[in-house]
Amino acid sequence: MDSNQKPKGKESLTKAKRSKEESDADAIEAQLEGYILRTGICFEPNRGRYFLRDSRGVWVGYTDRHVADVLARYGVPRETDRKDMATAAHLTECSRFNRVIDMAGPLCGRKSGFMTFAGRSILVTTEAKLIEPQEGDWGLIRAFIAGLLGSRSEPHAHTQLNTFYGWMQRSVRSLRAGEITQAQALVLAGEHNSGKTTLTKLVTKALGGRYAAPLAYMSGASEFNAELFGAECLVVDDEALSSRSADREKLAHQLKQMTVTGSARYHAKGVDATMLPTWWRVVFALNDNAKSLQVLPPLVEGVRDKIIILKGSTRTESTFPAGTSEAEIDAAYAAELPAFLHWLLHGFEVPQEMRNERFGIETWHHPEPAEILMSLDDEAQLLSLIDEATESLFKYGSVWVGTATQVHRLLADDSKTGSALLRLVKVPSSIGEILKKLCESYPERVSFKRTKEGRFYTIREQMADGTIASLPEEKSALPGA
Repeated sequence: MDSNQKPKGKESLTKAKRSKEESDADAIEAQLEGYILRTGICFEPNRGRYFLRDSRGVWVGYTDRHVADVLARYGVPRETDRKDMATAAHLTECSRFNRVIDMAGPLCGRKSGFMTFAGRSILVTTEAKLIEPQEGDWGLIRAFIAGLLGSRSEPHAHTQLNTFYGWMQRSVRSLRAGEITQAQALVLAGEHNSGKTTLTKLVTKALGGRYAAPLAYMSGASEFNAELFGAECLVVDDEALSSRSADREKLAHQLKQMTVTGSARYHAKGVDATMLPTWWRVVFALNDNAKSLQVLPPLVEGVRDKIIILKGSTRTESTFPAGTSEAEIDAAYAAELPAFLHWLLHGFEVPQEMRNERFGIETWHHPEPAEILMSLDDEAQLLSLIDEATESLFKYGSVWVGTATQVHRLLADDSKTGSALLRLVKVPSSIGEILKKLCESYPERVSFKRTKEGRFYTIREQMADGTIASLPEEKSALPGA
């Protein structure tokens, strides 16, 4: 016998052993496929967590320390002497190599499950609880909304109601279809206990029931915003809001991002920031006084069309008997939400003249809160001082041209405006920044032109009858030109 030739008996044993190992491996592989289907297990290496789908369809994360105990509930053995049986160790090893995700967590506007965005694999762990529309009576909700936004004393009742219903219709349709659509922020301004908080609750429940408070992130107080991505409704009230000009400008920037971009920078503690798709509806519930309304961003170009402002009427009557608890009221409204949603989807039609291709419904501002808001901005206060100083600024005509420094000098020297200017403008050089904003907010009153000599502002006088002075045809006719 050749010394390199194996005995036939040993060769048969080797083949049998190999065949048994292959059979055991095939059996384990088949079991792993079954366990994966049952548990949905996957692995997120950034935080070292295994995710399993529970009986509710919710994905829950577990560490190495606990995953084996949880897998045992799914029938996956911890250990076994059998070589043809898969264990928890086999399953977790398989997930670490073959079922890896880049991140996991709730994601607004998305169904739970796996998705890809910007080349990253994402596990959406929970989803909004959408109410199934059903034809029926929604008389309580109808009476409540009509009383708040469309009372007999409200001259803009028709516009307010159609604006609100149009905004809701667009939001409900897009959320149910899983479509990312743009929508204005909704401001509900009203007296204390007028019902705006109740309406905010109805909006939130109709849009899946998940909400978060975005104030810390929107104002720049925190750079972390992970909790916002698990909510479709971002609700802001006037509690602890800042009316400082710089903070309102931050709010304006964030508001633009949240209403029209469809994606945002996700930043959680201990995790690298990344871009994620978003489906958000921003709702402000504010008192209708100057202090509360001033927290809103200035209604300048680029922001004005992204905010709807509605005014709630003072409620004098309740549709519920005296003594009805808040919980009972909430339950009564909740019972009618399916019918309300059915009407929004199948019974309401936005009037032709109020339709907007971008947002679905035209932006609208109730005149009263909008006027209060406009009157309180720094630029509006400066314009008010300009109007008071007509004898100084418009001494030689109804149109004035000059530099920011000249504006400051004239207002400071005027006995009517000097003290107020000092309160408004702490540093003389800062008046130029306010004048720039005035050019955006009130272009019909203030404009500028840059020349070799510097930036020159043109200010037009507003007459007693509300008309605004026309610009002279000849430039030389302007004072200071």
